[in-house]
Amino acid sequence: MTGAHFLKGKTMVRTFFSIRLLACLVFLGNGWDESASGQDQKFRERFAISSDRETLLRELIPGTEGYFLYHSLHYQNTGRIAESRKFIEDWQSKLGQSQSLDRMWTRQSIFEYTTNPEGSRDYLLKHFGIQIDHPTPQRDEAARLASTLSPSVVDWEALVRSSLQIPRRLSSIEDSALGDAYPMVQSK
Repeated sequence: MTGAHFLKGKTMVRTFFSIRLLACLVFLGNGWDESASGQDQKFRERFAISSDRETLLRELIPGTEGYFLYHSLHYQNTGRIAESRKFIEDWQSKLGQSQSLDRMWTRQSIFEYTTNPEGSRDYLLKHFGIQIDHPTPQRDEAARLASTLSPSVVDWEALVRSSLQIPRRLSSIEDSALGDAYPMVQSK
């Protein structure tokens, strides 16, 4: 089974909500453009609290980064993922790469996960440099590992004596063990 085809009912709703939440965190967690001017900040605040973002989007100058950013963000937030992809592709072809564009591509890939899980996964693996080509662990690998430690390895006095082998190196002994080390030092 690939993707979300096996999800039904509440599980599908929770998964979609989780994907949207993750996409929002990616956008907000990476920070918005810190170099934004006061005018940009005012628009950002109005956009965040607006009940009619469609009207607000008409204020933006077509072809600018803000135009593409807010349109694609609005389409993602309203579930119009295909329209968002078109804006992001136009943005990339007209203005080239930018940090904001990278963030929107990441969000887009997360939103598209339910319809294109392999494409989303491939994008995220490549974008974040995640390598998952490590060998799978063997089923019986845990059976070959030790489940207990030898008493000589964890013997408190043996550990203190070993530390005292270095001449005048009480600094290698934790302060809480100095009381145990003192009688051993006296006997030397």
